[in-house]
Amino acid sequence: MTTPSPQEVLNTLMDARASEEGTRVAMGRLFLEITVAVPSTGDPAKPGGFTPLMVERDTHDCVVTLTSKLALQRSQSVVPYALEMTGAALISSLQPHLGVLVENGTSSFVLTPAFVAYLRNEGSPSIPGQG
Repeated sequence: MTTPSPQEVLNTLMDARASEEGTRVAMGRLFLEITVAVPSTGDPAKPGGFTPLMVERDTHDCVVTLTSKLALQRSQSVVPYALEMTGAALISSLQPHLGVLVENGTSSFVLTPAFVAYLRNEGSPSIPGQG
């Protein structure tokens, strides 16, 4: 029996639509560990070409991230480019007002700007803006 990867665990929790605060914190921490694809409207290979796909969710501007091959395949009809990075690298580079939409092709969840700040700092046991 093999141990599931952090990516598999996150996708399973997403598909189960887990919403308990402790589970959401675990999902955020798993996101930091995995490699995600960030769709780009510009060619990342060109100088200044990386332009992350943005959407508005829950009244927040969010960078779209993809956690599965299915999600990446579906996005390619809309956005031709994607750049791979860890969730931690993305979180560390985000502007403070941005959230993250995490999409696996069958379900999604939002990391609000407040939760992104929490993950960046791992500071407070209370997670503002998540509920």
